Amino acid sequence: MGKLIRFRRKGKAKDAAERPLFPPFTGGSTDSIEGGDDVGTRHHDPTVDGILRTQEAYSWLAEARYPTIAAVRGFALGAGLQMALACDIRVFARGASVGLLEHKYGILPDLGGTQRLPRVVGAGKAKELIWTAARIDADEAYRIGLCERLVDDDVLDTEAGALAAAIAAQPPLAVQGAKRAVDAADRVPTRPRIGPCRR
Repeated sequence: MGKLIRFRRKGKAKDAAERPLFPPFTGGSTDSIEGGDDVGTRHHDPTVDGILRTQEAYSWLAEARYPTIAAVRGFALGAGLQMALACDIRVFARGASVGLLEHKYGILPDLGGTQRLPRVVGAGKAKELIWTAARIDADEAYRIGLCERLVDDDVLDTEAGALAAAIAAQPPLAVQGAKRAVDAADRVPTRPRIGPCRR
């Protein structure tokens, strides 16, 4: 997974600690985005241990206080799409192919896909995609709201970088606060949720 992750921190060195962190996830034109990390042992069964460690890595990404952008080209299938779903914003290159194929093998998307996909495309569409193990192209992904931006492959990195720079140019504490508020939108009632926005 390490070769597919590039961390970029925008802003001058003196304020780098306050600037958002942007990790675009990209696979080559014939590669797939894959998951996994190698920190510690969580279970005596190697398979379960690998799943638990990867779940922790994806949760860290989803809960990072910095905005994150997934820039996707090629194939993002199974763990790859679940990694992209853990990011705040997804930018897909035309020609990309994505899907949660786990049902083909009699398993569930166990890296957060069953929770994060419905929040992005709605419960009904998420169930359809998961139950049918559908593999869809970037145009369809954009149509159903699975990605926020659809760009040509040759400008994917440029467009994702420009989006990251635009966000990084905003007041960092406000950006972080907005992320917390939006992420809490489907978990708390409206009145408590709008409280922090006033301060």
